[in-house]
Amino acid sequence: MPYRDAVSRISIAHLRAQFAPRVFRALTSTTLSVNGVVAEVTLVDDVGAGFVRGPRRWFACPGCGRRANVLGAVEGLGWVCTHCGRWRSRNRGDRGLKEPPPI
Repeated sequence: MPYRDAVSRISIAHLRAQFAPRVFRALTSTTLSVNGVVAEVTLVDDVGAGFVRGPRRWFACPGCGRRANVLGAVEGLGWVCTHCGRWRSRNRGDRGLKEPPPI
């Protein structure tokens, strides 16, 4: 399982920032490429149950087909979602303190 910070990632927000709003809304797929890992990824619209209740853009994971906000290039798997890539965060519990501070 790779650490999240070792995976090249792209989010919907990052993709949206690269295009004009009209162009972004018209996109149905995009090609992602990093370090020789290339994938054609489909963008899907889904109506969310949030405050806005408008259509929201998602990536369709090339590995499992689930909707995903973030895709990452995992070695040996290609561009996949967090579920398929099994990314993990570093342990934040160990901050170098071996014993509690004195009272």
